[in-house]
Amino acid sequence: GMSSSTASAARASLASPLGFLKLFTSCGPRVRAVSAILALQCAVDGKLLQDQLSLMQMIHGGWTLSMRSLWSSAFGLAMTVGGQLTGRMIRLVGDEQRFMGAAHAASIAAFLAYSRGSFWLGLLPLIVGQQRRGPTVSWLVTEARQYGIGRGEAIAMTANLRAVVETVGPLLYNLGQRLSARLGAPQRVFYAPALIMLVAEAVRKYSA
Repeated sequence: GMSSSTASAARASLASPLGFLKLFTSCGPRVRAVSAILALQCAVDGKLLQDQLSLMQMIHGGWTLSMRSLWSSAFGLAMTVGGQLTGRMIRLVGDEQRFMGAAHAASIAAFLAYSRGSFWLGLLPLIVGQQRRGPTVSWLVTEARQYGIGRGEAIAMTANLRAVVETVGPLLYNLGQRLSARLGAPQRVFYAPALIMLVAEAVRKYSA
């Protein structure tokens, strides 16, 4: 169970939306790096890309609402299957660090497939790619403990960090969408999440 002091800290973190900044200002370089990786992973979450996916599929790809709904269901199925297989996949590759690297690579493959209009094909690597955040949160909780941040407080901080990214993300993606459209290649908006995952993997390798 969670101690009363840890629970209090967790509640305080939830009450303070910007409490996660402590991860960047009051902890060491490893915690800052892992927190940055988590923020980058949150920046490519499926819900942040839904507007772009819907636009590309229905406006530029000519999909019907039924096709879009079927794809969304398949996306959910890919996440569910991946979640069930995560433990086995981690054991297969050796450890969580290697799995995180594989998840980043799989995410890049999915976004590049999206950029070519291959939305169905892009679902396959996301079976692995969508599980990228779990090992990162585990890593962050472990590292943050050295700085007196308990598990509950750390989890609350990650929730607030994700909320901030999810607030800012759509605005930035919409700007990217407009720029891509002006260049005559709207599908290039998916280069952005691919690049974000490339940066996340570089930080992971540097910090591991």
